Amino acid sequence: DFRDSASHPPPNSKCLVPCAPLAVVKILEHLGVYNPAQPIGAGLIGHSVTILNRSPVVGKPLAAMLANDGASVYSVDVDSVYAHDRG
Repeated sequence: DFRDSASHPPPNSKCLVPCAPLAVVKILEHLGVYNPAQPIGAGLIGHSVTILNRSPVVGKPLAAMLANDGASVYSVDVDSVYAHDRG
């Protein structure tokens, strides 16, 4: 059933991600911030990240991507601070 496969994609399936947040992730990988000894999705465990601004183009997607890679992410905007965890 298509609906079932869409709600539960197969492991290691590809997806589209915004280019600016992906560029930040690639820069962090190049700088050695990600731990290559960890499995995929756990390369930032033990790291804390602060993101300024929760724009829908960069801030929100970047917070989600880094949190899904295991980082503790704090998203700061004019009126609040949100903590993001994996999941």
